[in-house]
This record gives sequence, structure tokens and C-alpha cells, in this order.
Amino acid sequence: MDSASFWLWFNLWGIFALECHWVYTYDAPTHLVFVVLINIGTWVYALIVAQPVLVVTNGSPSGIPILPVFYAPITAFYMYFLFNSDTGNNLAADIPWWQLLLASAYRYVMEIPWGINMKRGRMPWGMASPLVKTPPYKLELFGKVTTLTRGLVVDGVSSVILGPLLATWAYVDPLSLPSIIIWAYQFWGLLTLIFAMLMLVTHLPEPNRTRVWATKADTSVLLKAPGVLQVLFASQLGFIIHALAIIKLRRYS
Repeated sequence: MDSASFWLWFNLWGIFALECHWVYTYDAPTHLVFVVLINIGTWVYALIVAQPVLVVTNGSPSGIPILPVFYAPITAFYMYFLFNSDTGNNLAADIPWWQLLLASAYRYVMEIPWGINMKRGRMPWGMASPLVKTPPYKLELFGKVTTLTRGLVVDGVSSVILGPLLATWAYVDPLSLPSIIIWAYQFWGLLTLIFAMLMLVTHLPEPNRTRVWATKADTSVLLKAPGVLQVLFASQLGFIIHALAIIKLRRYS
């Protein structure tokens, strides 16, 4: 197992363990089996249903990216479950703010294998953080070519900076942390997460009608295991944390 695969599997099992811990501790041990089955079902869906189609079509048959077609049902299911179940309500009520905010920093760890794959030519440099100085790559948009030398994905770096800072504030003096700051962090986090997904889709291999990058590297490594599990399962934790935070803000603040 190479280092990129190690970090991917570390992410996957770490997220699985965190979700189980939250349900066992802050919901009910009897609900743990159901949550485990949901997560296993997501893995099976990613590996057995989505992966074969994505690999055969390079994620964009006839130039139309189909990754969102496989992604949206999982996200919709998780959101419906959290907003309409006792489990979602209990988790939002009882998970401390500092844990929710700190857990958002996992998005930085998610990007560690990306950096390893970029150095090996397996992923495009546009998926790097703006803090990373990259070899030149080109963006072709509206007939204009722009050469870039920094990554564009801010999701991981912003979460690993803002998440722990806000978590520390919430741990030391939770009553003094204004709701407006937490709302702003949720809004910003949703924007950066969606942008990261957009970058992934526009970097899918040719033919891809949304591709705006003049670079040979693409994100096809994320269409097969274990990458497909990171995309379709691990990234859902970001939406789960946002959903729990929003429920907590609306019902318990």
C-alpha cells in the first residue's frame, strides 16, 4: 500500500469510527447498528453501483459528468435522515460545539492524499491549496487562457485553521461564541466544499464538456477504490457536520 492509499484508508476508517462514536455517545447505543448499516450501504453503493460506471465512462459519458448523479442521492438521504430522525435531533442537541467545529478540520486530512498524488502526476495541481506553489498550469475560460501557479481549493486549509480556532473558543467559553460567527462558518464551509467538488468534476478526464483546464493530469484516480469511497462516502461528513450545526443553531440556540 502506497502512502496516498494509506491516508485514504485512514480517512475512511477514521470517519466511520467518528460517526459510530457520536451515535453511541450522544444518541443511543441501540441506534448504532442502523448507522453502521447505513455506512456499509454507502460503501457498497460506491463500490458496486457507482465505481463500475464511473471507471468505464471516465466519469463523463458523451462529455457529460455523471458524478453528481451518483453523489446527490447519498447526500439527499443523509440530509433527510438527519433533519427528520431522532438520531439527527439527538446528535445536534448533545454533541458539544467544540467537537463539531473541531471535526470540520478533517477536510484538511482528506486532502493529504491529493497532495501525494499531485507530486506523482496522478492529480492536477489546481486541486492543491492556495498556500501551495505549483508548477504552472492553465485555465481556459471564455476564450481566455490564464496561467496559474497556486492551487485553488481552499476547503481543507480554511477548515484546519478556522475549525480549531472556533473549537477552542467554544471549549473555553461556549456561551460567548456568537451564533452569527457559527452561521458564517457554516455558510463559508458549504461554499468551499461545493467548490472543491466542482473542481473535481471539471478535472474529470476527456471527453468532459465542463473541463476548462489545459493539463494532462485529471481526477480519474478518484473514480476507483479507494478514491471513489473518499468522494462518495468520506466527503459526506462535511455535509453531515453542516447539517448538525444548522439543526443545533435553529433548534437549540
